[in-house]
Amino acid sequence: MVIEAKKLETKNPFTLTHEEFLELWNNLPAIPQPKNGKWTIQQLVGLTYPQFWALWRSLPAPDFYEMNGEYSGYCPDGGNQEIRKGMAAFMFTESLNLGYWMGKAVKPISADKGEGYNVYRQTGGWERRFLRFGTAMAKSVLDGKLSYTMYYGHFKNGAGKNDLTDELRKITKGLYLGVGHTKTPEGHRGQPGPFVFVGPVRPWQGVEDDSEER
Repeated sequence: MVIEAKKLETKNPFTLTHEEFLELWNNLPAIPQPKNGKWTIQQLVGLTYPQFWALWRSLPAPDFYEMNGEYSGYCPDGGNQEIRKGMAAFMFTESLNLGYWMGKAVKPISADKGEGYNVYRQTGGWERRFLRFGTAMAKSVLDGKLSYTMYYGHFKNGAGKNDLTDELRKITKGLYLGVGHTKTPEGHRGQPGPFVFVGPVRPWQGVEDDSEER
């Protein structure tokens, strides 16, 4: 049975079956264009998931050595109140889950490998740097094109257990689009969750305990 992708565009992407996601991914809407020819963070976070995926898929990967420092992170919700509420509880509340997600940091450590971590603000305004990952340039599992790729499976943490992988593409220097996907129990890659990467806003600071998560 053929599923009409148009009917799936307004559906909560977290409720899509694997077949529905593939139908939508293979029939994405037209690539959105920014007002006045230049993207703002507000415009990007207002994109629906299908619009974001279409734009991400049209972009090139950043240069490996370009990515160095701490970057602010934002999560699009396309105005979907259900997604916004879920994101607030899971990603953007200091006292819940891991805390308020501020972004990520990355740096190269060799000619073709790097590493990174996430930055969270927790209750009392305490900033914690952890949830580590490795980085490399690699072909995307989603469209086969090159991405700046973050592999959580390189470190011992909750995201690594789910084989979380983030793939980054570049709008312009300092502004990037990312999608993150995990491996499902059925062996598929889950629907990619979008995020916006801005910066660097601070230099690399490193995690509090370098032995943690290894």
